[in-house]
Amino acid sequence: MSETKADRVPLRQRLAPVLEYGRRLLPVVSFATGVASALLMERHYGRLPLLLGVLFGAWLTVGLLLAWRGRSEPSPRGRLAAVRYGALVVAQSTVQQVLFFVLPFYFQSATFWSPNVAFVALLALAALVTLIDPAFFYLAERPLLFIALIAIDNLAALNFALPVVLGLRNNLSLHLSLLLTVMLVVPLAAITVRGQWRPRIRLWVAAAIGGSALLAVAIWLLDLQLLIPPAPLRLVDGRIAEGVVEREPLRPATWFAPSGDGPDRLYCFTAIAAPRGLDEQIVHLWSYGGQVKSRVELSRISGGREQGFRTWSAHGGFLRAPAGRWRCEVRTAGNQIIGRVEFEIGAPASGESRAGIE
Repeated sequence: MSETKADRVPLRQRLAPVLEYGRRLLPVVSFATGVASALLMERHYGRLPLLLGVLFGAWLTVGLLLAWRGRSEPSPRGRLAAVRYGALVVAQSTVQQVLFFVLPFYFQSATFWSPNVAFVALLALAALVTLIDPAFFYLAERPLLFIALIAIDNLAALNFALPVVLGLRNNLSLHLSLLLTVMLVVPLAAITVRGQWRPRIRLWVAAAIGGSALLAVAIWLLDLQLLIPPAPLRLVDGRIAEGVVEREPLRPATWFAPSGDGPDRLYCFTAIAAPRGLDEQIVHLWSYGGQVKSRVELSRISGGREQGFRTWSAHGGFLRAPAGRWRCEVRTAGNQIIGRVEFEIGAPASGESRAGIE
């Protein structure tokens, strides 16, 4: 018997199981492609213009999505739903690319067991959210969380790129990045408000300027710059030595005996990597038991040397210094932590103790 027209199953119905299986598989494919992209991505300073272009595309797409959500139904159907889904995928991809580009640089620049590790953890969490489709789409349905994600993305990218592109010092770059981020967040928040928001534009501009000023004051008063790693600066070498000869540390060690034969004056030798064209004022803080014993301002470092710009400082009086763990912390003039070198005064309990670059 031949199949009648009434007995035929519509194509859409026959494809429904395949489409449903593809829909369930899509988050797995998205996660795998995101991880592969993060691992295979080329990361070098020459790609920063492309990074800034992707960043612009990210917040433009997020802005359009927020504007759409504020002036239409939150859950469109049919073709509008497909268009909105495509826009969300574009936003997810662009934010993801920016975060995974800058994350390794911040990781290298961070000092472990210091406040700036929290910022790296925040970036890692934001990057993880962009890898997991349900988490990202859940966040995209909540404007405040969506804006917070793009703000983190924007701050991290600008703070990393501006010292390289414009040759700004890290402290100035941080303040400018925060200012631009606030000026971005305010209009994004404005377009999520339903109804007429244009008459309030002066209020939003005043809020952006006032919020930026308050943020700058808070950073200055509370030393909030300690929370941000000074990327792209990073400590590539750090040792305590009895001297420096021909720009190399003399008899470096991790502990020094307090006997009469021991050195009274020690040197902290550091090498700091920075991109070409960047110069930064560096400070060494010698401390014991959490108390700063001396603060030494060094000459500006210049970027471009793969092994890092070598510089050092000295601190005396160790024959009369208390025994225990000492520290030489390396910071920018703006008080961002680049790294630290730890050492001990007094014989170690068992063998030579280990210090390190962090």
